[in-house]
Amino acid sequence: MRTGTWLVSLVALLAAGSPLAAQDYADEPITRDAGPAPLEVIPIPPSTPQDDEAGEVEESEEPVFGDELEEAMAELGEEMPDFGSMFGDAFKPEPLTPEQEARLPTAGRVVDRIFPNGTYARMVDSTLAPMMEGLMGSEIGTPRGEVACLLGMDEDDLDDLDDEQVAAAVGILDPVNAERAAATTKMMLEMVSSLLDAIEPAYRTGLTRAYAKRFDESEMDAMVAFFDTPAGQHYAAESMLIYADPEVMAAMNEMGPAMMAVMPDLIRGMGKIAEDFPEARKFGELNEAERARLSDLLGVGQAELESLQPDQDDDGDDGEYEDGSFLES
Repeated sequence: MRTGTWLVSLVALLAAGSPLAAQDYADEPITRDAGPAPLEVIPIPPSTPQDDEAGEVEESEEPVFGDELEEAMAELGEEMPDFGSMFGDAFKPEPLTPEQEARLPTAGRVVDRIFPNGTYARMVDSTLAPMMEGLMGSEIGTPRGEVACLLGMDEDDLDDLDDEQVAAAVGILDPVNAERAAATTKMMLEMVSSLLDAIEPAYRTGLTRAYAKRFDESEMDAMVAFFDTPAGQHYAAESMLIYADPEVMAAMNEMGPAMMAVMPDLIRGMGKIAEDFPEARKFGELNEAERARLSDLLGVGQAELESLQPDQDDDGDDGEYEDGSFLES
């Protein structure tokens, strides 16, 4: 199973289910049953470059994986630093002004109402659990497909079997199929739950700072006054959860057709850009004067630069049509 891939996607989707993103400001743990509590603004630590040698494993100590899940999780662990640095590079907030800093307590009152402690736990219970069950079902596949896969047959070869016969075949080939799927779903759900609990304090801090930047004191006072009304309390309780509502998530199905609709224009646009702007040249395509100048700039001899040239087949391109569309390698 490509567990790591869709787990990261799922967590990112759920964590980004609100209109304002938060930085990774802290990892203070919370309990899932915690109720609303005054928000403590967590200071932002300065970013520090990662030690490239941290966690390095010598070639002679390569881990031996017992099963596919362990291998997938190890692969996920290798990808997570890049995943985290991607968001760190993309979102670098400007420091708050003194005026904005002074608005943090009021912004905290707003966040206490729209994103209280335990909001992610509510998301897990109401949205993530059924979503993960569906995802796990798609990963496992249909019983008919599993039987065909285990026997090295095509699914069409089993068309003469009814569902009861297929279920009986699954019982012979994989008698713990349902139990394994349930255990996997439970384990993944607990893992995601713990992860979201860990990042929730940082998210609340980021949300507070964002409100302090975007709204003035009187605007946030008006929000709090509204949130203290019956209608406002209901809205505040649902304002973040609604972004993970099945109705909203189902609407994302329209993205596929919409992307296909714009793809021809995208391909034509890329082709036009390729026509208007020449491709970058390799060292061997430069004239003598350009080679000499580049050699002097880099402090590397021309012969060495010539030898370092990538082969034509290894330049990273998959191949390109004249209209700008691409061949898959």
